[in-house]
This record gives sequence, C-alpha cells and structure tokens, in this order.
Amino acid sequence: MTLAHLKTRSASSSSVSATAVSGSALTHAELDSNLINLRDSSWGLASDDSTVVQVSDDKTIKIAGGTNITTALSGDTFTITGAAAPITALNNKTANRLTTIGSTTTELDGEANLTFDGSTLAITGNMTASTTIGATTNITAGGSITAGTTIGNDAISLDDNVIKASRSNDDLCIEPSGTGYVNIGNAKIESYNSNARWQNGVVRIYDEGSEFDFNAQNSSSERKYLHATIANVKSDGTDSSQANNRWRNAYNILDVDTNGAQITQTEVRNFAGLVAEVDVKNTAGSSNAGKLSNACAGFFNGYIYGNNSQLDMDNLVGCETTHFSESTSGQTINITNAFGYRYNGIAHDGGGTHNTTNDYCLFYNPGSGTNKYFLDTDNDTVQSNVGTLFKYREKINALTSSSTITVDCSLAPVHSITLGVNTEFNISNLGTGQTCQIICTQDGTGSRTASFGTDGSAAVKFPGGSSTLSTGVGDIDVITIFNDGTNFLGNLAKDFA
Repeated sequence: MTLAHLKTRSASSSSVSATAVSGSALTHAELDSNLINLRDSSWGLASDDSTVVQVSDDKTIKIAGGTNITTALSGDTFTITGAAAPITALNNKTANRLTTIGSTTTELDGEANLTFDGSTLAITGNMTASTTIGATTNITAGGSITAGTTIGNDAISLDDNVIKASRSNDDLCIEPSGTGYVNIGNAKIESYNSNARWQNGVVRIYDEGSEFDFNAQNSSSERKYLHATIANVKSDGTDSSQANNRWRNAYNILDVDTNGAQITQTEVRNFAGLVAEVDVKNTAGSSNAGKLSNACAGFFNGYIYGNNSQLDMDNLVGCETTHFSESTSGQTINITNAFGYRYNGIAHDGGGTHNTTNDYCLFYNPGSGTNKYFLDTDNDTVQSNVGTLFKYREKINALTSSSTITVDCSLAPVHSITLGVNTEFNISNLGTGQTCQIICTQDGTGSRTASFGTDGSAAVKFPGGSSTLSTGVGDIDVITIFNDGTNFLGNLAKDFA
C-alpha cells in the first residue's frame, strides 16, 4: 500500500519531533508537520512468539484462516468463521474436577464424580474402556470398572476373568480391611450363619441356590466334588436312591506321576493329600510356664440339626477311608501294605527334656448311644495282632429257658441260663477258631438235663462222650465249646460251689 498523498503549503517533511502546546495559532508549517506525522505514524502487531510487525500506511495485513477457521471480506465487512460454536461458560468449577461438554455443547461442566489431584484418578460410578486401563499409581471407583481387554497398574492386571501380578515373580495378595474377611464364591457366609465367629479369614462359599433334585444325579458327571469351606444344598423334596448322590466338600488332591522314576522315601507321610497341624508354643521365656490343656490336629464332627419333623439316618461316620487300586489292562499294581489308619506315636525331638506319660493310639470316650462298640467288623475272619492286653471284658447274653434253645454266638461269646426244663442247645454262628461258653444254673427243682448240637446237625463232642450236668438245686456248670474247623469240641466244668 502506497503512502497517502498530502498537499502542503511549503513542508514535505515534519519538523515537529515532540508533543507540545503552542499557546497561540499554529503556523502553516506546523500544520503541515502534524499532517505529515499522522500519515507516517505506525502501530505494532505481535504473534504468540512475540514477533512484531509494524503496521503503517505502506503495509498490507492479511488475516489467514486455520484449522476449521475461515476468513472472508465482503465490501466493508470482514468475517471470521469457526467450525463450531464457541464455549460460552464453565460450570461447577471446583479444584481437581475434570470437565465434560454440557448438554448445550457450548458449555463445560466440572464433574463432581470425576477428579484428579495429580496422583489419583477418582471415579464415583462406573468406568468402561474398550481396550486397556492402566495406571502407575491409583485408580479409585465407587462403581464398576470395565475394560475391553486389560485393567492394570504397575502391580496387578485384570485380563478378561484373570487377575495376575504384573511384576516379575511377584506375589498376588488379597487382603480385607480391618475386621473384614475375604469371601470367595457365589454366596456370603451370612447365608449359612450370621454369627460373627464365622466371619474371619478366607471363606470359600458354594450355594446350590434353588432347591435341588437329588434324584436327577443319575450319572457320574452329576456328582458334586466341591472345593469350598462351606457348601449349601437343599432338597426339593424328591426321594432319591441314586448311587451318584455324592456331595464331597473341601476336596483335596495331591496328584503324583512317577513317570518311571523310583521314588523310595521311607516315610509314608512325605506324600500327603491332606495335612492338618496345630502348633503350640510358649514364647514367654524360661521363667514363665505356659499351658494349653487340650488340642487336636484334626477334628471331625457330624452335626445333625434343624429337624422340624422326624429326621432319620442309618450311619453317621466321623471318618471313613477307602483305598482304590485300578490297574490298567495288561499292567500290574503291587501294594505291600494298605493301612486305613496308622499312628507313629509321639516323637521327642530337640535337645530339651521331654515327659510324655501315656501314648495312646486309639481312645474311645463313650457317648449316649444305647450300644457302645469300640471296634467292629462285618467279617468274622478279619485278623487282629493286638499285642499285650491290659484287660478286656466279654459280653454275656442271657438266654430264656426253653426245651430247645438256639445259642447265637454272633451275639456274645458267653451265654447264661437258668434251666427250668430239660433243654436241647443248638450252637449257631460259631466260626472256625471261635469259642463260646454257656453258664447253666439248675432251678429250684434241679436235675434238668441238656444236650448240645450245632446248626449243622452235628453233635458237640465232649471228653468220653459225656455232657451230663450237675443235678443239685442251684448247681452251676460251665460248658465251653470250640470250633477247630472240623469239629465242635466241648468241655464241661461242673458244680461250681
């Protein structure tokens, strides 16, 4: 742009170099100088980087558009157009709040539920991402956090349904807060028992949910082998006698493959599918004697309760063991000894003094049952290697006087009777190697006779073939009969006074 043209009386350049007050009328030269100064003056236009261009009457300034911004000149009108309406307001302004575009699209809103203080991104509500959520410090959410692939920080990652430690060879820890506990499973411990004594540590819960049809367990795949602390199941009321009604809780398995190796350790406890241990210590020092009256490493109890109507059980077992040997066709499994229970006694280790008075393998403290049995078997040929007996007591079965009496030796080894008539005794269920005794007492009449046969119709053999009883009133005779596998051999001890 060229300079503006001026017509002056005499001057072509300005002689006025400073602002001053004349105090009287201006001369023609002074007026010429003022006009020349106005024509030749300029002003500065600066950019963001402080570059300045002086705008004078010989300069042309172009205002260029940018991304999503255009300029246009029409006559005397210069228009700048943007791609979208400008932001007109910032609402809900508070420190650390992140902003979002408001519903009007021309305002920004500070979000109370979305804050960042420089180290922690805090969300009240749900968080969703299509790929990865990651952080080197903290992500806090009051609702759910969802990612299309991975959620993680520098310590853990959550990938689909897998939680794992991120750092090499690091531990993965789950820890409750304060008096809380870790609850794993599809139910809370309160669904079983609301007492606070159950709400400790790590609890694994399985709840079958709706009432269960036990009769539908008609295949081995329907069995329930559970790895839980507590499992709840309730029948829908359908009767069932299915062999696959098998619910086994707290299933523990040690799976060992020798792969052809000879592993010859001497202790059977070195490989154990389940280990229970109670550790008792006294850390108070040698001058303070401690005491724990009783403890057990394993405790099993059947708890039968909640019967709003009659509840029947055939067998309640505290502990049952069954070993399975399933050999592959054409191959052999050799087992020298199979133990159901083995006790190695108390071991005294360490350099201190040990005092153990009694070391029991088994101890039975009888309960409220009508008949109390310490050991029982359903097979009379089972052998026993007992060792030294301190004492034992034989059961006595009382017989009722009759002309014919069957003596069932499976009921007791000793039988007693007061003879009221002449009697034929029939000995039954006396196995090979077994002995029975019959204590016969004459009644107030006396002279009662007796004969002795077996359930196989063979007569019991007595010395000299005689089994004549004492005949006096109140006389007591003891008949002992032994089965040697071929004969029933009897002996008669008479007239105990």
